[in-house]
Amino acid sequence: MKRRIYWTERAKNDYRGILNYLNQNWSPREIIVFSNKIDQNLSIILLHPEIGMISKRNSVRRMVISTQTSLYYKIINGEIYIISLFDNRQNPKKL
Repeated sequence: MKRRIYWTERAKNDYRGILNYLNQNWSPREIIVFSNKIDQNLSIILLHPEIGMISKRNSVRRMVISTQTSLYYKIINGEIYIISLFDNRQNPKKL
């Protein structure tokens, strides 16, 4: 069975926001590095969906992308749903 990844609107907005921030404050190289990290981690999740640390609430899993960013996802009927990209420097209550 081939798994698929679905992005929630929130996750899409989070991703665009990070890319916009990198574009405004850093070089194009950082955008490429960040995008590659996302792609690499999504490939890992597709192969091993249960690799992410599971939270105590709602069976949401977390994958650390970088020191600053974590990806939150959920497995539903074998499919992967990306819920959010979260800035680890923020108050966790915002999550």
